[in-house]
Amino acid sequence: MLYLQEGSYRLAEKTLLDAVKTDPLDHQSWSALGEVCSSLGELERSSECLITALDLQSTAPVLPFATLLPCFS
Repeated sequence: MLYLQEGSYRLAEKTLLDAVKTDPLDHQSWSALGEVCSSLGELERSSECLITALDLQSTAPVLPFATLLPCFS
């Protein structure tokens, strides 16, 4: 994420909060949000985000379901 790489942590936080509101099952967004919170010194919040990311990752499909649609056309 560009904001994170540039050190614009508050912009990254806002973008990632929007992302997890749009798709609360996206473990990658939760993980990145955990990184951002850690960089901001919000360690408890970071921990919660990273735990959520790990929980979601353990149930995520290996391939996105959308990649299977051509098989059924």
